[in-house]
Amino acid sequence: MGCDIHCYVEFKKPKYDFWDFFGDRINPGRHYNLFGHIAGVRRDTAPVVERRGVPDDMSWSAKDDWGGPDWHSATWLTVEEFELAIKRASGGDGPPVHDSYWALLAAMKCLKDRGNEVRVVIWFDN
Repeated sequence: MGCDIHCYVEFKKPKYDFWDFFGDRINPGRHYNLFGHIAGVRRDTAPVVERRGVPDDMSWSAKDDWGGPDWHSATWLTVEEFELAIKRASGGDGPPVHDSYWALLAAMKCLKDRGNEVRVVIWFDN
């Protein structure tokens, strides 16, 4: 049985107290080496940061989607942490990280460059 990733890119302007979302749920594809660097999933790899669970203040879209029966290993990463995970996974012996992850990172950087606080909320399924 495979494992899929569920991502929500969230951003917030400094003057607001709520998180907005970019593009609804995003599944850039399976990359188990990267999953290990993100959350210690499917690989015996230490994640770039310990899993944090889902944030209490996540966007309404992510909140409405959270809670599937086989979802697990929830966490969230900053732009810098997500980039580090991708770069670490790209340097290994496994398949290269798919361009869709790099595009997702580029979108996150764009949102940050526009003055937003940015994170990606992630969980996995079986």
